[in-house]
Amino acid sequence: PTFTTAPTETSPPDETTPPEETPADGTAQPSPTAEPQPTSSLPQIDPEAEFYGAHHIDTMDDIDLWTDESGTLPDNQYIKLEMVDGVMYVTGKRSLWDTWWRSGFDLVDFYIEMDVNTGDCDPDDAYGMILRASQADMPATGYLIGYTCGGEVFARRLDSVSPYVATAILLPTETDLIYSGPNQNNTFGVLMDGEEISIYVNRRYFTTLTDDTFPWGRFGIFVSAGNTGDFTFSIDEIRSWGTGD
Repeated sequence: PTFTTAPTETSPPDETTPPEETPADGTAQPSPTAEPQPTSSLPQIDPEAEFYGAHHIDTMDDIDLWTDESGTLPDNQYIKLEMVDGVMYVTGKRSLWDTWWRSGFDLVDFYIEMDVNTGDCDPDDAYGMILRASQADMPATGYLIGYTCGGEVFARRLDSVSPYVATAILLPTETDLIYSGPNQNNTFGVLMDGEEISIYVNRRYFTTLTDDTFPWGRFGIFVSAGNTGDFTFSIDEIRSWGTGD
């Protein structure tokens, strides 16, 4: 992958998502290729053994990958990022809104995972990543993939922010692979390989989706606070491996 340190932006006011209950042009539809396999008997993936491409680790000790154009971490009406003692805290401030923050790091085909603590969450709070996202100076597009605190996995394709169009490619699907509830530790993982999007929960395979809309892009953080708003989760580390040589 190519490393860049360009500033990132969250969606400006005219690009921020409407409340989730507002219908969008991209009506949620399940992916015909989604076949979740919620069983803990599946073997765990070993990224170190399986992937030989460029390897990057973000230990959350340096803010440079996540700063805005002013060189600071964002804290606006939609999202707040804070780093304390090697942990990044992510707060989605508005209830029932999708919010993201794109990094300065481009990837094409890769496996990425992050170690998360759910914090003091409600079942409808959600956390995850935006993957193959557009560049920071362009309206956001990409794949929003997440877990809910209630123990569901979902994925949607963000096609437009003005108007907001996000089409479900995996409807929320409950799985016992997620440690659900407050203050739980989970490892969120996704393998992006061409048009295939494979989701891993705590390093165990969950499902593979097929979508070829976005072939490459930046990765970033995704948060969607539930009805109460102000949902904060924390990230201990993000690791990525290229799937090429």
